[in-house]
Order: sequence, then C-alpha cells, then structure tokens
Amino acid sequence: MAPFRSTLAPSLLFLTLGRAVAQQPRDSSRSPTDTSRAVPLTSQTLITGDQLGRLPIDDPRQALMLAPGVVLRGGDIGIGIAPQLSVRGSPLGTSGVYVDGAPVRFQLLGTQALSLGTLGIDAVAVTTGVPDATVADARGGGVISYVTRSGSATLPGHWRTETDEPFGDGSTVGYNRFEGEVGGPLPGVPQLTWFLSGTLQGQRSQYFGRGAADQPAFVLGPLDTLVQWTDGSGSTQVVPLPQYVQWSGSCSGGGGNYGFECQGLRRPMDWSTAGRGQAKLSYSYGAGSSLSVTGILFDVQQRAFPGTDIADAALYRGGSGTSRLGVVNWSHALGTVHGGPLRLSMNLSLASDQLIDAPLTSASELATRDPGLGVEWSTLKFTGADGVAFPVTDDIIRAVRTNSSMPVPFPNRTDLNLVQAGRLNPYGVLSGWPTSGLRTTMTRAWEHRLDGWTQLEWRPGTHHRVTLGGDADRTDVSLYEAEMTSLIGFNAFRVKPRRYGMFASDRVELGSLVLDVGGRWDHYNANALFPRTPGFIFNNPRATLYPNAATDPAQYAAFLADTGIWTPSRGHHALSPRLRAAYALSPSTSLRAGYGQQAQLPSFADVFANTNGDLTFLSTNSAFGRDVDYAKTELMELGARHAFGPRVSLDVSLYHKNHIAPFGFRILPFQNPRQASETLSINVLTKVDGGHGTGVDARLDWQAGDVLTTSVAYSFLNAKFGFDSGTFLGSCVGCQPDVNAHALYALANVAVPDGWRAGTTLGALARGLDALVTFRLATGLPYTRLVNNGDGTIAPQAGPGLGGLAAEQINASQLPTTKTLDLRLTKRFQAGGRELRAYADVRNLFNFTNVLALYAETGAVTNDVFKQRILSPEMTNLQAEANAAGALNGDGSIDLSGNCNTWGSPPNCVALRRVEARFGNGDLLYTPAEQTRALDTYYNSFFGPWRFYGPSRTVRVGVELGF
Repeated sequence: MAPFRSTLAPSLLFLTLGRAVAQQPRDSSRSPTDTSRAVPLTSQTLITGDQLGRLPIDDPRQALMLAPGVVLRGGDIGIGIAPQLSVRGSPLGTSGVYVDGAPVRFQLLGTQALSLGTLGIDAVAVTTGVPDATVADARGGGVISYVTRSGSATLPGHWRTETDEPFGDGSTVGYNRFEGEVGGPLPGVPQLTWFLSGTLQGQRSQYFGRGAADQPAFVLGPLDTLVQWTDGSGSTQVVPLPQYVQWSGSCSGGGGNYGFECQGLRRPMDWSTAGRGQAKLSYSYGAGSSLSVTGILFDVQQRAFPGTDIADAALYRGGSGTSRLGVVNWSHALGTVHGGPLRLSMNLSLASDQLIDAPLTSASELATRDPGLGVEWSTLKFTGADGVAFPVTDDIIRAVRTNSSMPVPFPNRTDLNLVQAGRLNPYGVLSGWPTSGLRTTMTRAWEHRLDGWTQLEWRPGTHHRVTLGGDADRTDVSLYEAEMTSLIGFNAFRVKPRRYGMFASDRVELGSLVLDVGGRWDHYNANALFPRTPGFIFNNPRATLYPNAATDPAQYAAFLADTGIWTPSRGHHALSPRLRAAYALSPSTSLRAGYGQQAQLPSFADVFANTNGDLTFLSTNSAFGRDVDYAKTELMELGARHAFGPRVSLDVSLYHKNHIAPFGFRILPFQNPRQASETLSINVLTKVDGGHGTGVDARLDWQAGDVLTTSVAYSFLNAKFGFDSGTFLGSCVGCQPDVNAHALYALANVAVPDGWRAGTTLGALARGLDALVTFRLATGLPYTRLVNNGDGTIAPQAGPGLGGLAAEQINASQLPTTKTLDLRLTKRFQAGGRELRAYADVRNLFNFTNVLALYAETGAVTNDVFKQRILSPEMTNLQAEANAAGALNGDGSIDLSGNCNTWGSPPNCVALRRVEARFGNGDLLYTPAEQTRALDTYYNSFFGPWRFYGPSRTVRVGVELGF
C-alpha cells in the first residue's frame, strides 16, 4: 500500500513585521540594500514575491531555505510531496504559519496544508528568532508569515507556462505548470483594488531517485489467454491470464512487450494535480485606514502506482486534499490619545482543511488512469467513503465506545481478504502479489477553524509604541482511520478544542537602543473525554454497569460521566514572556539580543490518538493520546549585523534553544483495571524534556552593481536529546536522535547589462540574459547501525524505536551529505511593447547522486542478507513446484515445453512461460540465469538502490508574458 503523499508543506531584509506584515502594501521596487536601515530586533528574513518567481522552485516553501536556520530535508521536486522544513532543529513541518495575519496551520496534523501559488505572494517573512508577543502560534519551529498580493493603481498582468515534456524518458515525468495573475483598481473607485491569481500544476508521475528510469514497472494489459484444465475432482477450471505490459524503464516496444513503448522514468497511474486560486479586495479610506478581504483555495489530487497490487484493481489507491481560507483585515485610525495616535486592528478568518487516502472505486479508477498533462479535471471517488459518515458522527463514536457495532465500510467481510492466485504476476513469484481482495485502509482527516484577533496600538511618542490585544480560535476536528473490514488499528474522533489568549508589548527607542518587552497568556481546553487508563473503555470492568449504553441515552450519559472510565479534559494555561533588544553601534553595525518562551501543544492527531480505542482491537504499542499541558520552548539569541558598504552585508546569530521537541510517545506503566496486581506498559503521549540545542546562523549578501547578486546562508546546530541506549530501545518510542548538522544554501544571479557590447552581434544575443544558480548542501542525519538479521530496516527510521538490535552506540553513524545545484537561464525579449521571457530550468545540474536513506543494517543502499531473505524462499518454492511436476532438470533449469496439466497449478506453468519469454530467450527452457534475472529484477524494482536516492538531473522549459 502506498501512502497518500500530502502536498496535505528573500531578500536581504531583516525586518520586524509581526502582525503588521498582514497589512504591508506591495512595493516591488524595494531592493535588499536600500530598505534594510532599521535596527533588527530578531532574526528574520523577508523573501519578496518577485524573487520567488525567479527561483527554480515548484513550491514557495522550497525557497525558505534562503533564511539561515531553515533546512529542507529530502530531494523531492515536483508537486507530489509537500516540502518539510526544520527551523533551528525543530521537528519537520512544525512552524507556525500565517497568511495575511491569519493562522493557517492544519492543527490536526500539526503542519501546513494550504499551499499558495507563487504569483499570489507579495512577500513571505521567516522568523527564526524570538517572535513578537502578538504572535500566538509561534511554536518551537519559528514563524512563516505570507502576505498576499493586492491590486495596484494600474492593470498589470502576468502569465507563465512551464513543462518538462520535450525531454527524454530518462528525466521527464510529464510535469506541466500554468499560472497567471491580474489586478488593478475598480473603475470609478480608486480606493478599491482587486487582485486575482491562479495556478494549475499537473504531473503524470512522481520524480523518483536516480536509476529509477532503468527499473521496469508493469500494468495489466488485455487478456492473454484462458488456461483451462480438469482438476482432481473432475471439474473444469478456467483461469484468465492477463498480459503484463512493461510501462516504465526501457524496452523496444516490439512483440516482446505486446507492441507498447516504455515510458522511462514515469510510473503508471502515479499522477498528481494541484490547483490554487486566490482573490483579494482592498479598500483604503481616511488617514491610513484600510479594509481587505482575501479568499484562497487549494486542491490536490493524486494517485499512487499500485506496485505489487497491480493484479488487484480493487486496491488501486488515490488521495485528495482541499484547503479553503477566507480572511478579513480591518485597520482603523481612532484619532489621538494624550497626543499619540491610536489604531485598532482586527483580523477574522475562517478556514478548512481535509484529506482522504483510500482505494478508488472501479469507475473512478478506470476513468483517471493517465490524464493528459497530468491534469485530472474529475473528482476522485473512493471505495467505502459513502459507507461511513464523515466528519465522524456521535453514532460512530458511541458504537465504538460501547462495542455495539463495527463502523467500517465492510464489517466482517472475510470474502474481501487478500488472496493470491498463484504466479499470475510479471515475475512469477508466489507471494506478495494479491490478485483479489480489499483488505486495506482508509484515512480521512477534516478540520474547520474560526480564528480572530484584535489589538490596539498606541504611539504616545515618536519612538514609543504600546500594543494590547487578544486572540481566540474555535476548532472542529475529525479523524477516521480504519481497515475496510475490521477494527484492527481503528482510530476515530470528533472534538472541538477551544483556545484564547491575551498579549501586550511595549517598544521604546532610546537613541541607538531599541527595547521591546512583551508577553502572552494563553488558555486551552481540549473539550474531550480521555480514558482514565488508555485502551480501557468497554473493556473496563466498570463498563458492565451500563449494559444498555448503546441504546439508552440515560445509560450512555452515565457511562460517559463515570470517572472510573473517563477523565474529562481540563483547562490549561501558560504565560510566555518575550524580551528583545537591539543597539546600533554605528549606521552600519547593530547588535541584538532576545529571550522568549513560546507555548505550544502537540498536534491534535497525537492528543486524541486512539482515545476512543480499546485494547481488544489495539495493542499496548499503539499510540494513545492524553490531555497534556502546555509545553514551552525557550529561545535565547545574540546577533549582529554589519554592512561593509552599500553592497555587502553580514548577519550572524548565536542561539540556544531548550525543549526543542517537548512531546513524544513513551511507554509508561499503568495498573490494569481488570487485575489490580498487574502492571501494563502502554505507549502514551507524554510531555518530555525535549532536548536542547546550540546553533549558529550566518548570512552574507553581496551585490556587484546590476550584474551580480550573491547570497549565502549557513547554519550549524548541535542538539542533544539525552537518550541512552536503554531508553531508546525500551521506553522511548519515536525519540528524536541527537543532531550535529551543517547546512548551506547559496544563490548567485548574473545578469547581462542591457548596454553590454551593444554594437556587436554577441552583445545583441546576450542582452537580457540572466543566469540564476542555487546550491544546497546539508549534512546527513545520525542513525544507529543494526545487527544484520535481514529485516531490511531503513535509516532514518520513520517508525517507533530502532527497528532492530543495535550494533554500535546510539547515533554513532551518519547519513551522507546531500548536495544539489540548480540553474535557471532566462532570456528577456520585447514583443509588441510587452516583455516576454523564455527560460530553461535545470534541477540537479551536475547530476549528483544524493543518498537520502539507506539500510540501517549495512550502512549502504544494498543489503545482501535482506535480498537473500526475500528471494531464497521464492527460488526454493519455484524449484519444488517444478520438481513435483517433473519439469525440473538436473542443472536447475525448468522445462516449460511439456503439458502444463501435469503441474499442480496449470496457470502457474503458463505464467512461467511468459516470465521466461520476458526475462529470457523464449525457448521455454527457464534456465537458472533467467530465473536469477527475473528475481533480481523484481528485487531491484522494489528494494533496489534507486529508492534511496534523490532525483537525477531534469530539465524544464517555460515562457512568461507580462502585460
């Protein structure tokens, strides 16, 4: 089963934007050097929308590495997988995210689901230092704040198209992008402007690791033949044998592949489609007052290559995700109080995120196999989605809590268990290739949020600013995870947490010194019930006191009120002080210092995990959520910035961070409610120390006139989580390893001046030519080598624990360093008074082989013991079956030229004939060399080195038109 790959993730400015970033007007004329005069109070990087449009990226989040301290793990490109960022050692994807001042993080999953189109972004600020006290969702992973574009006084527009389709099968996956923007004033109402933008991306397959283009992947073709024979009881059996057509890799396309040409890197039924839309109305009035309304939508659909499920179309999977956001911003000047202006600012937002990952209905599956340009216009339909109400209803929760029914799409349907009918697969193997059944999973997640904040800002003097305000949010979340036919691993909940807070800050400038003192008070209540002992609900002995709870409302209410079974959530609160200071030593040099605490909670998926589950269908190793208190990440920072003239600047910061990852699942002792003398070890959500880290971030910017612009961001982090080998192997589930990491991101843009050698042919060709190069380097994560038992455990480990017996000290090994160099060449033309740009976008220009993961048992991308464990039983079974049929020769070859009715399973004999022709010479003698070739190809296609590598070099071309 392939999981749903959710997409359900700068200039030289260092500005203190805070909430004001949501109201910042668009000013594309600003340059990095002429607007950085303000003394920065914290480490923050601003990336303009114009810069985003020039970078070789597929998602705006991929550009955030321009901020020192931000690291992008993995080598994913395209639209299949959302970028997962770590800010100063934080867990991936845990930054607070704002759009036009509204929080947009998908709180159920704890990451950003909403993805904005590049052309719709005016600027994005990345705060890695101590944030302003007004920011509620700061978390330990920094703050990412997007400002969307507004219409201008004129009516400009922009259109861009990009594709990789013209290039060879070894690098192209059928990536296509179309996007445009337009905006301007409303006729007759110059104070009212509008803006529209849209992006459509299609991708016919995911980008896979280097070497993937050489691996075959197969699809079901038309009927090959009907295999008919009489079994031992005298009954006639008929089995249809399908054609297995090679789709990926290299092939001649002749009769050996039923006349079909191979597609190289592309995998079948592996497309992704993403669409984004954005609209904004802005109205200004009076002396600096304004009102704006923003609407954003994001939709993504994708399918996953079935792999070993290719013979069972019922298991073909897909996924979809949607995000919607509406934001209202109002800023109104209230006049003056004691000689100082007073301003009221308000923000109200309504947002929703949802996703589903499940098998497709047969009609939807057949209709969406290979959409043109990778763009699928129809909506995917999912098997079982209509069989269970969603968002999860009270009836579903009640049925599980009382063990009265099984709320899954096909309860107790044993006829849907997975079955493999012999060797009917491309490699003729006997196990792991189901041909019928629907025993698989469905996951659905849904969240609605209503957020708002208001603040008063008073400036009693030119250099003094006082801010006071509050914020609140109401969230409605639901999660459903289940097998189609049973309660094994069942996890479902519907909850409505509430949070509100108050904040205050006082900023004063005393000559060259700037002080900002503030703090927040936050309150949160999960508004939910938690089992007193995790995993004991209807299995709790006290549940027998309410035998009719499933049907009697009074008994069910009493059942929920029983504190021997349930513990109601309680309110939690946290006070978080923040202090920031900056001092200008000279017009070119400034120092800054900051201390701040950020209150944070785990994702709701963790808080409510299996809180309605019982150990009768879960295990003690299952993750159980609990009502945990706020945790507070502490950040201390010292920084300095120096400008070596108008063109060169350096910014350096030293920081120490406590409680980097303050929540985790730990195995803790609990008394068994059914037997007081027994102690159970149960895996529960726990507030932990979370480790600490010390790091250095640096950024150097250099601009040589209009010809060369260079920026280099460097980060170093040493983080300790204090897990000894006994803790890591035993009670610590999913613990984060110690980190000692370096990261470097460099950008250089070379532009040929318009007047360069104006009178020469070479000058005419070179004018309007830009070359932008980005280079990314990151040291690998630590991991622990394991004793090689042939388990095939992969590092870094995604699941709990090590996955095996340690062969060395914990985290003594390290993944290799990864590096990538991307290039975008752009040529500008003038056509009919409009500017036209043509460009080539080359990813991984030097075709570096980046190792993103490896086998923990060998410290390499190969594992011969694991390979033998996979293939040896298949070879043994093959020879045993051939020997029983009298077809096994003394040299190990198999004679397939005889009567297949002598085989215990005649369809196996016919299937092996096709395998011999596919991997041999078609003479019906299946030699040991051909057997080895077939099994090795099978192993390499699913377990080979390519799956541990980042993508190889790929090229796109595009055109842009401004009007």
